[in-house]
Amino acid sequence: MANLGEGPAGLIAERVLANDVADYIRFRSVCPPWRRCCAAPPADDALDRRFHPRQWLILPEKPRIRYHCRLLNLSTGECILAHLPEFRGHRVFSPSTEGLVLLLHESTHVARLLNPLTHQLTDLPPVTTLLDLLLPLCDLSVDGFGRADDRTVVIHN
Repeated sequence: MANLGEGPAGLIAERVLANDVADYIRFRSVCPPWRRCCAAPPADDALDRRFHPRQWLILPEKPRIRYHCRLLNLSTGECILAHLPEFRGHRVFSPSTEGLVLLLHESTHVARLLNPLTHQLTDLPPVTTLLDLLLPLCDLSVDGFGRADDRTVVIHN
């Protein structure tokens, strides 16, 4: 069998990914040969910009179903309900402009970035000493966060 990644399916996968990661995920789910012809989002790297939920907005509504959120595509108007079991045991902060969600594990205080479409998680460098000092004194809030470059995340409190 020829390498599909070099044929038409691979070219289509590249174009689909350049347009919308949700369509790319759908493309990969069609059949095993199509899944093999294109790269899977790396499970532990939500910082890979190719797989960011471009044009998707998490709607700021209280979820009717636990560990779910509604996402809206600003270009097409498509709305999807995403099941996010990664929310379990975490404090969930507002998403960044890149569509990533900041999570803080409630017991370990590990901060993570979550891609709500691919379920990719990236643990951020530990800030447990600082958090252990601050959490008992105040209610931690995050006003916003974003990426300064490929490996730097800035959190504004």
